[in-house]
Amino acid sequence: MRYKEYLNESASLTTTLQESLHCVGLGISQMTNSNLTQQMLLNGELFTSAFDKYCKVDIGVNDIFEFAQTNPSWVTSVVNNVNALRQSGWLKGNNYLFNRTKGIMDDVYSTFNILKSKQKIRLSNDKWNPGDIWVNTSSMRVLPTFETLQEYNSFISSALQDGTLIGISLKKTKGKPKVLFVDQGSDKEYVSFKGIKKPKSVFNTGITVLTDNPKLSLNVRSFRTSTRSAITSELQLKGSAARHGKKTLSGYIKKYKIPQMTVKQIQSYEDDPQHLINMVTSLWKDNGYNFSERQIQKDWETRKSHGDDTVGYFRSIINSLQIGQFMMQNKGHANDIMSHIYLEASSMGEYSSDFIKVY
Repeated sequence: MRYKEYLNESASLTTTLQESLHCVGLGISQMTNSNLTQQMLLNGELFTSAFDKYCKVDIGVNDIFEFAQTNPSWVTSVVNNVNALRQSGWLKGNNYLFNRTKGIMDDVYSTFNILKSKQKIRLSNDKWNPGDIWVNTSSMRVLPTFETLQEYNSFISSALQDGTLIGISLKKTKGKPKVLFVDQGSDKEYVSFKGIKKPKSVFNTGITVLTDNPKLSLNVRSFRTSTRSAITSELQLKGSAARHGKKTLSGYIKKYKIPQMTVKQIQSYEDDPQHLINMVTSLWKDNGYNFSERQIQKDWETRKSHGDDTVGYFRSIINSLQIGQFMMQNKGHANDIMSHIYLEASSMGEYSSDFIKVY
C-alpha cells in the first residue's frame, strides 16, 4: 500500500518514514564513502541499492522513496543529519547496518524488557534509550547475555564508544545539526522550581512552570481536552522546536496527595459555569496572579468562542492550577518533582543508557 493512501490512518507513519529515510541516507553515504547530497538521496538506483545492502526497517523501499520525493524539508534534514553524524567521529569505518525497529534494534529492546521485568523496574523503552534508529557493525550481529540491566547498560556504553552498536536519537533540523553524546554515567543536571509564568489569558488550557534554568520550562495541561484526558507535562527548551517528552503526572499527584477536581465534580457545575470561572480565578491567585473583572470577562468570551468541550476544558485548567497551587505552597516537593520530570523526560534516569543525539 502506498504511503499516501494510509497517511491519515497513523500519526506515527511520518516518524516511521523519516527515520527509515535516515537509515537509507546513512547507507548511501557509507556505500559511496562520501558526504550525502540531496541529489544522491533522490537517486532511485542508489536509494534501492543502499536499502537492500544496509537497511533493516519496517516499511518498504518504494514508500520511503516516495516520501523523500514529496517531502523536501525532510530530505534537507536527513542530508544535514547524516553528514553531521559522518563528521562526528562516532561512526567508525564503513561496515554498518542501519536499523529501524527490525534487525538488531529488535534484540536491543527485547533484551532491555527481559531484564527490567526480571528486576521489576518500571521504565519505558524510550526512557531507557530514546534511539530512533540503531546502527551496528557486521561483527555485532548477536547480543551477549546479561544478568542485570546495569550490566547491560555498561555494555551499551562500551559498544557505543567502540562504534560497534549505537542508538541514535533524531530531530528534524534546518541548519547545521549538533551531535551530542548523552553520557548516563555523568553527573545528572537537576533543576529547581522557580514559580508559575504569568498567563497571556486567564483561561489558558494549563500553566507553564518556570525553573531556575531560564531556558527550561514545563507545560502542564491536558493535551486532549476534547476527550477529558488526564493532566500531562511536557518540557520545553527555549529556542528549540524540540520538546523533551511528555510525562503523566499521576504518580506525583498520588505520591503527594495533590487535590484534583474530578470529571464528575466538574460535570455537576456544567449548568453553572460561573462557579467554575470563580474557581479558576481563585486558583490563579494561589498561583501568584490577580486579574481584573474586565480581563476575566474578556478572556472568558474569547475562550467560549473556541467551542471547547466544557468539562474537558475546565478539567485541564483547574487540575493544572491545582498542581501549580501545590507547588507554590510546597516548594521543596516542587523541586523534587521538577528534577525527576526533567531527568526522566530527558532519558537521564537511574536506569537509562548512553546514546547519541542529533538535533
